Amino acid sequence: MANNRFVVRLSAFFIALVGGLLAGGCQPTAWAQPERQPLWHKSIGAGLLYRPTGIAVHSSGELFVADSGSHQVHVFAADGKPLRSWGGEGIAKGRFVRPMGIAVGPNGLVYLADYGNDRVQVFNRNGTFLRSWGTTGPNAGQFDAPAGIDVDGHGNVYIADFNNHRIQKFNSMGRFLKAWGRQGRGVGGELYYPTRVEADPKGNIYVADAYNNRVQKFTAGGQFLTLWPEGDGDSGQAYFNVSSGIAVDKAGRVWVADFFGSRLEVFTANGELLSIFDGKRPEANGFKWPIDLTFDGDGALYVVDYGNSRIQKYHNPLPVAIPIKTTARVDSSSRWLERLCEA
Repeated sequence: MANNRFVVRLSAFFIALVGGLLAGGCQPTAWAQPERQPLWHKSIGAGLLYRPTGIAVHSSGELFVADSGSHQVHVFAADGKPLRSWGGEGIAKGRFVRPMGIAVGPNGLVYLADYGNDRVQVFNRNGTFLRSWGTTGPNAGQFDAPAGIDVDGHGNVYIADFNNHRIQKFNSMGRFLKAWGRQGRGVGGELYYPTRVEADPKGNIYVADAYNNRVQKFTAGGQFLTLWPEGDGDSGQAYFNVSSGIAVDKAGRVWVADFFGSRLEVFTANGELLSIFDGKRPEANGFKWPIDLTFDGDGALYVVDYGNSRIQKYHNPLPVAIPIKTTARVDSSSRWLERLCEA
């Protein structure tokens, strides 16, 4: 788990995201503006956050943000006031290397996907280290760049194991339960660098299958149910240019962050497109390269604005318009993984 191993492998997730941007090879497609979009409320963390990558909301209303640039967790009050931070770069307990995903369990504990150290770490809400699990490798219970994490209502922990192209399931104490997925770019169940995983209250598991540019839906036991989109965008269907984040709102709608498109796409639980929330708006109330998102208990939407190193909060997140037919298809093949950049 040494830092030099992390540097050598060049962190495929960040090579793909940042490298693609620096290379200028990813141009967003134009969409019709919704008639009504979520109402911007405030920006959170500007000046403190540096390349935030994950967000979770505690039952207390506090926001927990995984900040990859500072290798820390930052905690904010519901009004955006900074409260406390913990972590820092390193391999010791309570230290991180590029923390990516973060989740809060029904027990109120905070679970963090320590991407560069190939492990999960667990804390109480004040940042006291409780336990960790995981080592580097392809075997059951091992990780190769854990990117996304979520906890279901029973306390089971799901990990998007990025470089192993699979989802792993554990109990709340870290005991391995199940894994599913295999590397591939075709049929359902094949994953290609999954970045996020989301458990809904009904027991469904949604996976942001990032470099297949799609969402896959499974049972809690890993049985494949459906995927979307199946089109390539040229027929006017929705599509993603790296599906980087996923969240389910109180109404059961599935919100997906389209990283290079700088937008959120909203679907039914079975993948029917409902609307688009375009982040290409005035800088104060838009977002650039959304990488994660979540909702609080009141239904407010929080978007991790990776490109501007902040969190954007919106009220009334119910966009209504359907996008116009796409005018271009952006190639988001594995060539992105070959681009190098300076972190």
